[in-house]
Amino acid sequence: AELQAIYAFEWASAKFTEVPHWLSAGWERVIIEEKNHLGWLMSRMDTLGVDPRARAVSIRLWNTLKRSTSAGEFCFWITEAEEWGRKAAHAIAPQILDRDPETAAIFEKIALEERFHVALGRRYAELSGYTRELAQGNRQI
Repeated sequence: AELQAIYAFEWASAKFTEVPHWLSAGWERVIIEEKNHLGWLMSRMDTLGVDPRARAVSIRLWNTLKRSTSAGEFCFWITEAEEWGRKAAHAIAPQILDRDPETAAIFEKIALEERFHVALGRRYAELSGYTRELAQGNRQI
């Protein structure tokens, strides 16, 4: 999922060049943080002997994002995904804390950083007028 997020934010940065500086700068920060998340997870998986190729990742999010015709639409959909990921990471951490505190700490740190990603996307989606009602008329992840 982190790798998809990196590609998605890089794609959006190249496609939607008309966005305000605060948003493009935010996307650059998100790309760096997502690369960090990917590195932490890959390193931890390596330590635990988990093969990342054995973990399926759906292409549905990417297919939805690449159909975005505006930065507002992209922000709406990526925010939905980032919020889902934030909630999942936050929920997993306490469940594994006793048996794997190092992985739990990684998930908590990811969940904390995802808060910025969600706030950034939500702010621009709302400012651009891309709402849940509009999204429901188009498609869903």
